[in-house]
Amino acid sequence: MTSVSSTEFLRVLASPGRFALLYPAFPSGKLKREVVLIKDAAGHDFTLELGFYKVRPVEMPYSILKDMQAQSYVSEDGQDGDGNTIFRLTADGNKAAEEAGGAI
Repeated sequence: MTSVSSTEFLRVLASPGRFALLYPAFPSGKLKREVVLIKDAAGHDFTLELGFYKVRPVEMPYSILKDMQAQSYVSEDGQDGDGNTIFRLTADGNKAAEEAGGAI
């Protein structure tokens, strides 16, 4: 199984309008663990296409989101209608994504 690196997630988020949506774990949320999904500009699940292989939804490890936050590559940008936290790339995150090869 191939895993996606933090740099590749950074590049995925660099596409205009894409964002990470954090679904919190219990007790504040309904899940047993934090779940981070990549969303498109319309708020739909992002579909990753690799040749004939498609993945949807795309889940980013919570640890990668926390690392991106610590490096100031993402910041909170409000909440969706269900109270889940939206994270978008910062200027530093966009610059790092561009240096890594640009949006994918």
